Amino acid sequence: MRRGHEVTAFSQSADRVTVQVRQDDDSYELSPRYLVGCDGGHSVVRQQAGIAFPGSADPEVLRMGHFRAPEAAGLYTNAGLDVPGFGRLQRGWNRTPRGAVLAMSLQPGVVIAGVREPGEAPRDKASLTLPELQASARRVLGGELPLGEPIWLSQVVVQGRLAQRYRDGRVFLAGDAAHLFPAGGALTVGLPDAVNLGWKLAAALIDRADLLDTYEAERRPIAKRALLQTRAQAALTQAAGDNGVALRELLGELLTYAGPLRHLVALMDGSDRRFDTIPGGHPLTGRFVPALPLKSFLRNGKPILLDLADRPAVRAIARRLARRSGHSPVRRPPNGRPAGPSRWLCRVGRRRT
Repeated sequence: MRRGHEVTAFSQSADRVTVQVRQDDDSYELSPRYLVGCDGGHSVVRQQAGIAFPGSADPEVLRMGHFRAPEAAGLYTNAGLDVPGFGRLQRGWNRTPRGAVLAMSLQPGVVIAGVREPGEAPRDKASLTLPELQASARRVLGGELPLGEPIWLSQVVVQGRLAQRYRDGRVFLAGDAAHLFPAGGALTVGLPDAVNLGWKLAAALIDRADLLDTYEAERRPIAKRALLQTRAQAALTQAAGDNGVALRELLGELLTYAGPLRHLVALMDGSDRRFDTIPGGHPLTGRFVPALPLKSFLRNGKPILLDLADRPAVRAIARRLARRSGHSPVRRPPNGRPAGPSRWLCRVGRRRT
């Protein structure tokens, strides 16, 4: 981990990537076998690799921050902010013809406040000051937004973008360098990107297997779906007037039904995607583990091969993989449920273990 070291350029050969790094007034080279660009929306790695980043930018600027407020209760509650001439701000977005103001609390003692209004993209998102945020709130609300001491401030133009590809030879993209979403989703998609790519890089480095081409095939479609649903979220949030209110209320009613809710949750976290590793295989092959009660098989942090039928062929596969994974035959009692105490639970769409 090298803080304050900046990648400025790189070149590739048949078996290496030569990376140019700058630290203050000095520069040096690194020669890893692979390079992964996790360097954000303005990724130098992506630009140097010549990978296009098509998409669109929001016409509004979002300015926001966290503020100390002893009266804030947390747990997604109202922020308790009163604006003279406007009234008490409701939890979430408060819309006016000039923009919208966000006010809520997710943890005791901290208020989240934000302002969205039409404007040009800021040159430096870290340069926002408290007076600038308050001036933006006055333009939108017509009154003073009472805020305490800022913990952090930021400003950004929200964008929706997806890299044209995730790989260029020995160079890969992950996180915001690969995708930007207009309504959250960066961690929900970006962290599984890193998990997916990480173990495949490890396997390639120890010459176990070359599965690196499957990274883009498995992860980019999930990011594409996430971009779809976050664009829809952004459109819902920004829809103004009576039509916007009606659209949000109707969708809220639909999401009280289990079917639409499950579909949307699976779309948001990518668990609706099936990795077609064995064409024509079992319907569960390549999907997230369904809601099965399991013993604590995952304690040692290794992959686990569950054998629900105690088959000799599966035992033979497990022996070949013994150094890298575990194998557990699971006995089924007469009622069809796995035997033993239910100490672990894996759920489709929730990723709980």
